[in-house]
Amino acid sequence: MLSAAIVGSDAASCAQLLASLQQTGLVTSVKQWLIRTDKPPDASEAVPDIVLLDLGREAEPYLALAAHLHRLRPAVRVIGCSNVFPPNQQLLLDAMRSGVVNDAWAKEHHPDWHADVVAGKIPRVRTSAGNSGGQPAA
Repeated sequence: MLSAAIVGSDAASCAQLLASLQQTGLVTSVKQWLIRTDKPPDASEAVPDIVLLDLGREAEPYLALAAHLHRLRPAVRVIGCSNVFPPNQQLLLDAMRSGVVNDAWAKEHHPDWHADVVAGKIPRVRTSAGNSGGQPAA
């Protein structure tokens, strides 16, 4: 069984996500956090297995919180969803191309690729035309 958290600012939308999570039967507990850009959760608060980000019109604070939670617990799984902005193919491709993974995750899920990176055959940090703004991607 998994622990989960829902992060959002709209109570109705968060309630829909909570109902969906409860229907799966896979979660034992669900925390509900209101987005606060001035104070993210501290290190003493337990980070759940899964965090659902109910993205509003301004996604930046949610993504900053996701990065903070990942620093606290690298194994956390973050899922972003939005009633405001439906997903589009280019956004999803850009997100996949510009993502960053740590060595442990890369070694576990893509051992051949990780070995090539460690051996210097593939640059650890690279840029590609496919990601937004040519930012580094690993």
